[in-house]
Amino acid sequence: MENLGTWTPFQECYMGAASKNNHLLENADHRFIHELGDQFFALLPKHYLKRL
Repeated sequence: MENLGTWTPFQECYMGAASKNNHLLENADHRFIHELGDQFFALLPKHYLKRL
């Protein structure tokens, strides 16, 4: 795995939108557990994981 401090374009787009939309932020865990499993969460910065 590469540097965990870097974001993919998808992460930048999704978390940027989720930080402005509480509905997206609250449902992000459910969506990614079912679509991508824990792989997505392994790449997220800790401060965003705490918000989920």
